[in-house]
Amino acid sequence: MSTSQLALQTRRRANLHHLIQLLDGEGLQSWAARAAVMANITGAQLKAFMEGEAISDEMAREIEWSMHRPSGWLDRQPEDRLDD
Repeated sequence: MSTSQLALQTRRRANLHHLIQLLDGEGLQSWAARAAVMANITGAQLKAFMEGEAISDEMAREIEWSMHRPSGWLDRQPEDRLDD
């Protein structure tokens, strides 16, 4: 994986972590419950993303859509996010 791809995955993972924290605040604290809301993936898939599995462009856009974020939101620097 190139340096730029590694940086992109790091940003996506950080922003995904932020979304997970928001869902935790809503009472969705299991991997399965969070994943069902987030692009209708499995809890195991969501956990794998957080543990380092690459988040594809297609999956990133699906997560953004399902979580009501603009396209490209997961790719932004965490400090560039709009406040939730």
